[in-house]
Amino acid sequence: MSKATWMLFVDTKWPLDEFFSDVYIPFDCEFLVVQPGGDEGAILTEVYRVKPSFPLQKYRFGTWSARDGLFCTDKSFYQRRNNLQGIALKTGFLKVSVLAYL
Repeated sequence: MSKATWMLFVDTKWPLDEFFSDVYIPFDCEFLVVQPGGDEGAILTEVYRVKPSFPLQKYRFGTWSARDGLFCTDKSFYQRRNNLQGIALKTGFLKVSVLAYL
């Protein structure tokens, strides 16, 4: 699911928290929801979850209208996802020495 950009067109103003209440959209998945936006034409909202049990994260990705076309954020994928909501990453490194025998 994380290798593609997904776009869901929703013809309602149903709150996204309710619409995706039981849906896990991984942190590394690009998933856009397009909803009617009145004068703005359509609103594009990016949604994901940091962990399955965490709240849905929403980011206003852009707008589209027949008159003005598409306006998107200029922030990169990881600039938009700069908050891991308190998750601690366990990391480490392994130092390997390679001896060359001549």
